[in-house]
Amino acid sequence: MAGCAFTASALCQARTRLPLAVFQTVLRGLVKALVPDTEAVGRWRGHRTFLLDGSSVSMPDNPELQAHFGQPRQPGQRLRLPGGHLLVLFHAGTGLLLEVLTAPLRSHDMSGITAILPLLLAGGCLGG
Repeated sequence: MAGCAFTASALCQARTRLPLAVFQTVLRGLVKALVPDTEAVGRWRGHRTFLLDGSSVSMPDNPELQAHFGQPRQPGQRLRLPGGHLLVLFHAGTGLLLEVLTAPLRSHDMSGITAILPLLLAGGCLGG
């Protein structure tokens, strides 16, 4: 868009310097703009439907991530990268990503459910 040539590596390096708050702001702005268009899609018996999924991730080894997320506890492994849990909410009818929450590895996937529930509002059904 700027008319400058750059490598994929340069783009990845630039993205790693962006604070998480930038990605959260962009996601919430997109969701706010797109949700009205999804209201009639994917309904089940008149209820809006959502999918909730939990997963785990590994990340680069640095002191800040180690302190916040921790490492997997597996005997006999010497090199362990920090790991965390993800809790992701999707609109079932469109697949629109609505929210992503992260938690330390030693927490349960569902530890963030209280932050997700207000996003469902009245009249929503959750599946996972």
